[in-house]
Amino acid sequence: SRRRQGPRRGSLRAEAACLALVMPGSGEDRCWEVVGGADKGGILVREGRELSSPEAASRLSTGALVKELEVVGERLRYLRLVGTGPDEGWVSIRLKDKALLARAAAPSGLAGTSASVASASDPAPSTCPPAAATAVSAVPAPDSLRFVPRPPPVPESRKLRMLCLHGTASSPGILQRQLQMLSRELAADVELIFHGGHLRCELDDPIVGGQVKLMQPFFPDEVLTQYALPKGTAGPGGDPSRPETWRSYDGLDDALQRIQETLRREAPIDALFGFSQGSNLATMVAAQAATGQGASLLCVVHSGTSLPGWKADLPDLFKAPLPMPAMFIQGDKDMDSLDYVEPLYEAAFVERRKHSSDHRPLPKDPHEARAVVQEIRSFLLRHCRQKTAAF
Repeated sequence: SRRRQGPRRGSLRAEAACLALVMPGSGEDRCWEVVGGADKGGILVREGRELSSPEAASRLSTGALVKELEVVGERLRYLRLVGTGPDEGWVSIRLKDKALLARAAAPSGLAGTSASVASASDPAPSTCPPAAATAVSAVPAPDSLRFVPRPPPVPESRKLRMLCLHGTASSPGILQRQLQMLSRELAADVELIFHGGHLRCELDDPIVGGQVKLMQPFFPDEVLTQYALPKGTAGPGGDPSRPETWRSYDGLDDALQRIQETLRREAPIDALFGFSQGSNLATMVAAQAATGQGASLLCVVHSGTSLPGWKADLPDLFKAPLPMPAMFIQGDKDMDSLDYVEPLYEAAFVERRKHSSDHRPLPKDPHEARAVVQEIRSFLLRHCRQKTAAF
């Protein structure tokens, strides 16, 4: 897996993202950014404070954002918030004269101001105040778009609840079967809820008929549906160099209204999972949540997303990148849309996981699928639970 390179350190949007990553607490929460290790895939993590303690299996990625748990001399015990690598561990703040981490400092008067990024050698304490966790809207986005505070993280007393949206010419029953491994591996922590499309897909439809022909032999007893009517050509379609060919839809207002009704009826819903058309719609539902125009969410998982022509269908939802944690999963044999759809979100909140398969919710290879499932689980727990929530 890899994380998109974040915004330039010190930029207003990157600072807003870092401010939003720290949970409210005693007023002594601190946020750090990994600035070293670019030539080695990140910085070394050890299981204990001592330099002789065992190394972790992977490195903490450059650009990752972490919450400070403890500092002893030049050693930091952290909790990973954004980026890849071990969820927890000990790292060195600097190596000889080279800084490996930089501390993000938030001024006490947040509203109407931006944060500053201090170097690791700054002797002044760098504290992110409790207000930072709900102050995303204090930093204006382009065209006066403002984002609302996210809901509180999910307490340990209940499971997470994730709404799942299927692809074109599919159904809740089909997606349930496609996500059997995910459902099984997440059973102790996450409950999956499924929302079905209301538009029937017909074999003679010039755009979706080919998908109906593909799916019917495998699922002869299922009614194949979709949420909105694709415009343009059949298949994933679209030329990355020609945005006018990207996937767009008719009937989005009705589709989104129905999803919002399900979110209210099944509340609380903490996260979304979307595949194919469901993934495309999930970006819109996430935008509604971030802008206060729909049910609130903590994070979203995308799989098999298309080129985002729907951004032009709903321009008011996408005036600025969304400050919401988003994980993108895509097969190497699928259309490569990630460089075009990931910018719908703040770069600091985006994680990417590629696999060797084609257009499907999870990889075909069981070992690869299990690895992706575990990454989804880690992503959900990091961004939804009380002790690890980021934003």
